[in-house]
Amino acid sequence: MNRLSEQSERSLEISSLYWQQMKEIIFSEWAYKKVRLSDDLEFRFVPMQEQSFSALLSYKGIDVFHFMWTEVDGLINITHRIVHPDFRGQGIATAMVQAIEERAQQLANAKQTPWYLLIETSQLSVVNLGKKCGMKVSKGSEVLEHLEKYQTDENTHILSENGYQMMFRLSKKVVPEKKSNFETALNSIRIDILRVLAPAA
Repeated sequence: MNRLSEQSERSLEISSLYWQQMKEIIFSEWAYKKVRLSDDLEFRFVPMQEQSFSALLSYKGIDVFHFMWTEVDGLINITHRIVHPDFRGQGIATAMVQAIEERAQQLANAKQTPWYLLIETSQLSVVNLGKKCGMKVSKGSEVLEHLEKYQTDENTHILSENGYQMMFRLSKKVVPEKKSNFETALNSIRIDILRVLAPAA
């Protein structure tokens, strides 16, 4: 059975199995990875210079999505968030942001320090994407409250009074997961064993 059900020439449903495969790569890989999920579907994870990463899914040679982010000093800045117009409205961007958040969670757990997700944008659709994923508006919230009074195309790039793009900032804190009592006890036993086995100084 084909896990990819086509609804039209450029409409597709990505199975939960494919999403799981892509998410595992996104939140655990550090090297280039290319995976053919089906005959028509290919996923690429690409580490780049300056602690930047790229994730791209292509379907029959068409880029379904392309996301890029940087990871520096406890911050993941999602800088590039593109979903092909033919594939929008299917939750793809939301699933991608959640996958990047899982990567932030892995980093927070490994270093036992909080990490932050960040998006900066002038586009209302991206603001709404961040809010849907639990991010809070930390810059430009007053402008957004004012805009909510009007019927606005969410694909619009909001301009400031000077005609420059108004940049909204959304962020979310990702805190380390606390180790369970079992993990803490196991670590304590390991330490005790090491002390017993260690040669006397």
